[in-house]
Amino acid sequence: MADESQKAFRDEMREVAAQEMDSNADSFDKELGVAIIEDEFKGDPSLIEKCNSGAFDLLTESNSSSPQPPAKTMPVEKHVGVYRPASTKTKNKIIFPSKTRSGMTVAADHAWQKREVGLSVKEEDIEKIPDPVTKPCFSSSSNLKNCSASSIVILDLETTGLIQHGIMPHITQIAAVNSNTKEQFSRYVAPYLPITPMAEKVTNITWSGGVLCYRGEPVDFVRIKTALVDFLEWLEKFPTVVIVAHNGRTFDFRVLCNAFRSCGLQDRFCSKVSAYCDSLTLFRQKFPKLEKYKQEFLAQHFCGHTYNAHNALDDVIMLDEIMQVALLSVSDFKKHSYNTECQFLQEEFNSSKSKNITPFALLSEKKS
Repeated sequence: MADESQKAFRDEMREVAAQEMDSNADSFDKELGVAIIEDEFKGDPSLIEKCNSGAFDLLTESNSSSPQPPAKTMPVEKHVGVYRPASTKTKNKIIFPSKTRSGMTVAADHAWQKREVGLSVKEEDIEKIPDPVTKPCFSSSSNLKNCSASSIVILDLETTGLIQHGIMPHITQIAAVNSNTKEQFSRYVAPYLPITPMAEKVTNITWSGGVLCYRGEPVDFVRIKTALVDFLEWLEKFPTVVIVAHNGRTFDFRVLCNAFRSCGLQDRFCSKVSAYCDSLTLFRQKFPKLEKYKQEFLAQHFCGHTYNAHNALDDVIMLDEIMQVALLSVSDFKKHSYNTECQFLQEEFNSSKSKNITPFALLSEKKS
């Protein structure tokens, strides 16, 4: 019975080795190594015992017609067949074909084992629970004593898409207008991410073959860092800047912070911009009985007309007009503003939280 078991074992090992060598002859032997079990093993259990005890010779095909050089001796961990050399600096276990895992062919079983030991997916060791990250408090800015009408800058962004799973879209257009002087700023931006079909449909901005188009017509564009530097230089002419955006806290301010941080301009931005103000929150609290608070509805409600929505420059001009008709004062903006740095801290908190959730879950699972 023992001889039959050993024979079945040898036959299976030949089959596995042949399948793997045929499918990936160039890389498989370098990655794992294959030991061909030869006829010399027949009837000699001592050879198998010798292999399992520490080291063995990689055997060559016995039916080869040409002389073979001496085989290289390599240590093996406990089993012979498809293995990982013991010299490899890894704590992964040896790959040893199993005959008992039900519902799998030999090839499928071996592929499963490769995934199991981490050859397909690298997994970091988790040794401790990550340190907690303090959630920031959105506090009022203390730098608004000198805030005036010239401080109010209305901003809007068009992007490659929405924020999904914490991944920020890239800016395709940035526009702003000063609520007092009516000076305007606008830049089209070449993104590093593709524009989603929905964003193309909504914004009419396309990016293909190095050409940025609005409504099918090519437009001048810059890269994101140039656009942000130009924006900062434009802001220099205004004192104690408060940036206002509709639904800004949920979208525009988050995307803008991510862009400034990624370009290494966060400190320069915070030194110039004192506060953010989300006009959506302001209108909800100032006019609690309105049916809707989307900007298109506010334009119709306060100004009695529609406009070219989802073009960043047209959006900021329209929002400025809405705020003028709604008789919003500087004190209204100050009341509903918060410190610029709070938004950056919130984004850092979100980023750290997303990184820590998965390791924490894995660690908790292992300890349970």
